[in-house]
Amino acid sequence: MVTKSKLSNKFCCSLNFAPHYREEIFLRMEKDLDCDFFFGNRTYGTIKKIDYSRFNKKVKELVFTNIFKQLYLLKGQTKLSF
Repeated sequence: MVTKSKLSNKFCCSLNFAPHYREEIFLRMEKDLDCDFFFGNRTYGTIKKIDYSRFNKKVKELVFTNIFKQLYLLKGQTKLSF
């Protein structure tokens, strides 16, 4: 989910996981769009996570909480929408 604030030209990108193969795309978004990132801290698969140290800004990691079987919640994600 990518949303643009009505108060500024900042973007917020919130995803359930940040796979390593999309790192260059996210770095470009940070540079060109002044984007803040919020990623889930894990996934069900074995995909390698992005190295957050390559970002200029701090990347916020949301806690992945399993509710029931493969139904999960990222704590704090709903609040970011508002």
